[in-house]
Amino acid sequence: MYNEKSYAALFFDELGEYQELEVRLLEELQKDENNPHILNNLGVIHFESGDIDKAEEYLVSSDHLGNRQALETLCD
Repeated sequence: MYNEKSYAALFFDELGEYQELEVRLLEELQKDENNPHILNNLGVIHFESGDIDKAEEYLVSSDHLGNRQALETLCD
């Protein structure tokens, strides 16, 4: 699911939920390193967790792969 669509926000109640999703997405990224949706959603996880530098890294990578909505997360 999170490797097929880009999200602008993810709403989890606890940091552990973000961390679990990050682990799953990183596993998916190993299989498909040029998937802009995975990169976007990793960026959103880091953005919402407060790691803006890491978020920017993932979102810029997603943008470079054609996901034009990726950088909107940082601009909002």
